[in-house]
Amino acid sequence: MNSLHTLFEHWLWCHELFDQDKKDLRHVYELRYEDYIRNPSKHHAEIAAFIGTYCFNLATNELTSAYNQKYFDRWSGLLSNSPFKQYYHYIARKYGPRFATHDYSLLEFNGRDENLFIVEALPVSALGAFYCGVAQASAWLRRSSARSRQYVARQVEMRRRGQRFSLPRPVQEKIEHIRGRWGSRTDS
Repeated sequence: MNSLHTLFEHWLWCHELFDQDKKDLRHVYELRYEDYIRNPSKHHAEIAAFIGTYCFNLATNELTSAYNQKYFDRWSGLLSNSPFKQYYHYIARKYGPRFATHDYSLLEFNGRDENLFIVEALPVSALGAFYCGVAQASAWLRRSSARSRQYVARQVEMRRRGQRFSLPRPVQEKIEHIRGRWGSRTDS
């Protein structure tokens, strides 16, 4: 569970790293998910040619852009209807130009310009930084809560099995090592 702007940063970092790396690669075949779902047969043939093999006529399930549409609709809803839409507006404006360098848009899709929904906020950078901080804190709280529930569930399960509280394996090994050293000192 991470904040959306953190995921955007990671996505951009990965793409920028790939853009740097592919300059040093001799053979690269790039395939975008959106292109694949528009014409899977074409890409199957291209991939086969790229790896130097025969392309069997693969029976593919009919792929449509329905899955993509679901994500576009959700993002559009966040921009227009969310109680946190100012946060989404901020990150759309902040990351939009960087996404555009990879042929993606955070504001224009499905022939619809989401800029229509965005109202300029007052001091955008200060307010945006505040929104990002709140989103980060919220993500941290959700992660902490989930981890706490998992820890408690593990402890309950161990008690049910009749096991005692368990420390992580490296800690147990360190304790056993120290006990061994102390035990040899008392024996002499």
